[in-house]
Amino acid sequence: MQNNIPVTGRYPVATQDIHVGDIVVIEKPFASVLLQRHLETHCYHCLKRVTVPLPCYQCSTVRYCSEACIKQSWDSYHSVECQYLDLIHQAGIGGNGHLALRIIAKAGYKFLKDFWQEIQQGLCDNGGSQRESGFRQDGSYISSDYLPIYCLVTHSEDRSISDLFRRTIMAIFLLKTLQGGAFLAKIHALRQTFPSLASNPCNAHEVSELQLNLNSVATSETGEIASGIYATLSLFNHSCDPSVTRNFCGDTCVVRAIKNIPSGHEISDNYGMLCALSAKPERHDKLKSQYYFTCQCRACEEDFPLYMEIPSTSSPVFKCENCHTPLHPVDKVPSTVCTKCQCTYNLPEIRAALKTSTDLYQQAMDSLLVKADVEGSLFVLISHLRLLEKLVCRPWKDYNNCQEAIKQCYSIMGNCHVME
Repeated sequence: MQNNIPVTGRYPVATQDIHVGDIVVIEKPFASVLLQRHLETHCYHCLKRVTVPLPCYQCSTVRYCSEACIKQSWDSYHSVECQYLDLIHQAGIGGNGHLALRIIAKAGYKFLKDFWQEIQQGLCDNGGSQRESGFRQDGSYISSDYLPIYCLVTHSEDRSISDLFRRTIMAIFLLKTLQGGAFLAKIHALRQTFPSLASNPCNAHEVSELQLNLNSVATSETGEIASGIYATLSLFNHSCDPSVTRNFCGDTCVVRAIKNIPSGHEISDNYGMLCALSAKPERHDKLKSQYYFTCQCRACEEDFPLYMEIPSTSSPVFKCENCHTPLHPVDKVPSTVCTKCQCTYNLPEIRAALKTSTDLYQQAMDSLLVKADVEGSLFVLISHLRLLEKLVCRPWKDYNNCQEAIKQCYSIMGNCHVME
């Protein structure tokens, strides 16, 4: 973990070499909220699709997949919000407002009372200490703890007066809801609610589900079913050309590498703006308005082209495996020497290896797109992308295509609904 870095803040780095397809993080949320439009189709607690729905103990609004989920939901938060769900949905507080309520309800009154006393005593001061960064006193960072959630950035100093006023009114509404739900909330609960309302737009993650069209696998799209707050995921900085992808199994997030990440390098996520799909000005405007930063990732600094602007050439530019400098072949000479580190390469052998891998890759793509055959495709796709990472300079369309195919495989493996 890199901490207290100007501009970028803290972020995770690889402690060893990470390869395409490696799992980087598996994390459950501290709290999550199912979107209202999915209340009839998904479990209110674990977010999985339900086939035989079970009702709440006291309301007919929500559904569950098991008795275990009913009990866990009731004991954790639903007993507080149950009688007010219709009001919460009609109040216009949105998913982030409901998530803030859920965070406070799940933390619990007694815990928040003790937590607020610790803050007043300076144990969670704002001096850049380990505790202020969300770490326990023993140096551990536990995503199921409330402390890391409380310590997430709010960007309150960047928000307009009208935005802060709106969130203050919303916090008061949520406080009254908590009090009505037998939650013995006092002023410290209000103080805990406001940071969540401010930090959720910057830190909450969309929990998604793939709507799989077997007649057109390539155009199948993911849709949001819930929002969740994940303490570890929130540490990842944005890149318009990220090194990982996120997928969900119920409410559990699985983060996998879609690039090779050398030891010591930053592990970057994406906040919804990809360089292959959106031009740099559009990306910057969106990121600045919601997340309050100007992206300085490699894709922005080098102004990577949109996918449709990548030339469709018959052969890529190869690179040195050691220093990644582009290789410049000499006519009729089979070997070439890297101009930077002087490594020698046999280009005919490299081209032959790439052709063999490309042939297998194209077969795997056909199998995935025609039959949604993840089991028969994923290993080949990962192997091909690892080879491209090692040999080929970007931009190169096959790189993008292979990376997107791998992401689609992971989506099929996670929350996935086959459309009729």
